[in-house]
Amino acid sequence: MGSTRWELDPAERSVFIDLLCVAGGDDGFIRANPTMAYSLQYLAWIFHAPLELVERTVEKCIKVGKIHRLEDGILYISSWDDYKLDPRRKRELMEGTPTEAPPSYNQDNVSKQKEMHTLDDTERSAGCAPEIRLVLGGNEKAALDKAVDKARTEAAKLSAELKGKKERGER
Repeated sequence: MGSTRWELDPAERSVFIDLLCVAGGDDGFIRANPTMAYSLQYLAWIFHAPLELVERTVEKCIKVGKIHRLEDGILYISSWDDYKLDPRRKRELMEGTPTEAPPSYNQDNVSKQKEMHTLDDTERSAGCAPEIRLVLGGNEKAALDKAVDKARTEAAKLSAELKGKKERGER
């Protein structure tokens, strides 16, 4: 019973739900690949919706702050963290059974995290990063790749938020 019910008419809400579904496959982004936006014509085709309705919905969602359009035309769901499923819940739904805590939470990893180097005051003031030595094994490389992707996504989110604030004249 949030603001979407009042900001969008029933047909527009339907398109917004479709946009959320597409965004679910790319951590909040609605795009063909990291550098190419989907055309609104293509989105209308895959949603089986009139182009005018998709155009109207996207523009209204941008106006009320539900979606940001990045410089390259890629769309991003502004409050993606509020809409997405957490990984554990997503696994439960996909597998149909409750899951245990992910293996990354085992005691060995907790011990490794305690050993991680933190910046001291000298390093912090000099803007220096500590030397990091990683020995990857098992699923750690995949986890690292996922973390890098997540960091890039967060950077894009921040960029989209800043652009939206700039467009609205906010600081």
